[in-house]
Amino acid sequence: MIMVGKIVIYIIMACAVIGAFAAIRNSDEGLGKQFMEGLHAIGHIFVPAAGIMASIPFLSWFIDKVAGPFFAAIGADPAIAATAILATDMGGYQLAQVLKETQEGWIMAMIVGFMAGATIVFSIPMGLAMLDKRDHKYM
Repeated sequence: MIMVGKIVIYIIMACAVIGAFAAIRNSDEGLGKQFMEGLHAIGHIFVPAAGIMASIPFLSWFIDKVAGPFFAAIGADPAIAATAILATDMGGYQLAQVLKETQEGWIMAMIVGFMAGATIVFSIPMGLAMLDKRDHKYM
């Protein structure tokens, strides 16, 4: 399995080198243009992701002290509060594990995190960062 991972990495690196040469040759059309657009998109992706990662301690406190007890008061597992705001892979998993009341509630929290958490924390901020301001109303 390790060999398959290495092969995939080599394929990705070969494609990156080909894209770099295409961008050096002609960055205004074809593969070179697509390579340059990908490089420019990294900035749009980094800022929202870094913002969420930097705010995780504050979000964790808010979920633990405010949202978790609210969810418990309405009959939901507090773990769902964690993954409704944070994506599972951005800290929601660990926070839900700490806040869970039941194993079943934790499993439901994971499903919520894969769907809602990823959308709220990743897809919406990334989409808004990459779109022109005039297109925000459509998203």
